[in-house]
Amino acid sequence: MAVTEATIMGSKTNSSKAVSALGYLGLAFLAAAGLLLYSLA
Repeated sequence: MAVTEATIMGSKTNSSKAVSALGYLGLAFLAAAGLLLYSLA
């Protein structure tokens, strides 16, 4: 929701915020997947 709001509102700063938010979500997903695999191993 926040990412779509940022892209709708936004030109330059909001679009960069959306990109960084997506990057942080990707990192968090990778970290969660790594922890899951580590706990299963």
